[in-house]
Amino acid sequence: MRGLRRLPAALAAAACVAVGAWTATCAARAAVEALDLGPNYRPEIQPLGWSADGRQVLFVHTEVRGGYDYRDTSPCGGSGIYRTHGGSAPAPVLTGRAWCRDSASWMVRPSLSADRRTVFVLPEHGYGGCTLVAALDLDTQSWREAGRICGSYVYRSAVSPDGRRIALGMGCGIAVGGGQAQHVTPPGCVDRDGDRLTVMNLDGSDRRLVGAPRDADPAWSPDGRALAVRPTGGPDGDRIAVIDLRTGRRRLLTRGTNPAWSPDGQWLVFTRHPGKPGARVTLHVIRTDGTGERVVFTQQRRDMRRGPKYPAPGGWPRDPVWSPDGRRIVFTKYFQTGGTLWIINADGTGLRRLSERIEPAG
Repeated sequence: MRGLRRLPAALAAAACVAVGAWTATCAARAAVEALDLGPNYRPEIQPLGWSADGRQVLFVHTEVRGGYDYRDTSPCGGSGIYRTHGGSAPAPVLTGRAWCRDSASWMVRPSLSADRRTVFVLPEHGYGGCTLVAALDLDTQSWREAGRICGSYVYRSAVSPDGRRIALGMGCGIAVGGGQAQHVTPPGCVDRDGDRLTVMNLDGSDRRLVGAPRDADPAWSPDGRALAVRPTGGPDGDRIAVIDLRTGRRRLLTRGTNPAWSPDGQWLVFTRHPGKPGARVTLHVIRTDGTGERVVFTQQRRDMRRGPKYPAPGGWPRDPVWSPDGRRIVFTKYFQTGGTLWIINADGTGLRRLSERIEPAG
């Protein structure tokens, strides 16, 4: 653990997983350090999609503690996958050590398979020699290693619906750490165009660069033939683009973030941040040919008020996911004090809450 001493607990936990060395020592160290973070509990919720039977919504709950600029997690607690239909409290599917032993429960990037029976997980930021791609079978609640990405720093990844390929950013260095940044470079890393997305098979074969510099947040189309991305800088900054993986053609659609495909591949749902004080964040849908854009949800003014419960404006939508029939959209309302899960019809009607904030275990 010497190489991890200066990292925050969550980074240490993620590094243990990245090098395939998750041990009781890693877990104990991260858990002890997480206890020193104080009472600032800020859980995060990320929708995965619907269960295989189509009756309930699956989501990942992560027990985050820390301020706005500093975050850490206990590697266990109540973090994990939950399910809900909105009529009662969320029910755990896989939580605690059974979940975070292999996923580190830290800023993970989960992807649900097309049959909605497998969750693919890897750290949002991978450190060390190799980053593990783990697959969780929801029926048996068993883990397997689906692949490893070695020799690079990994960020902003997504596994294809068929579970065979991955789209991700790859680079050779990243500054990490709260307050005193450190530069982490994986041993033997060969510098690539770190501003470009890479698509490859999970075994590392058939690797190729796609899109334009600074494309990020890849989202796979249901048939695996295209990616929706968000350019993070340059003239295309914060405009959603669609990349045809067969031809390489890249089309700019509209301004927004967090794109997600409808089941029929004809629509995208996304979030738009207005970028000016006092303006409200909105949730939109648009056809993949760039037509038919409309607003589905607008940040509610009551969520923008400051107060003891909400020390900063919040309630903005993010991480939208379509229902299997394409008629509804689940999303997270984000607050500094934690996220809540909501559902709305794709035409903007029928808004209702699915889940309140989940309080910490123990």
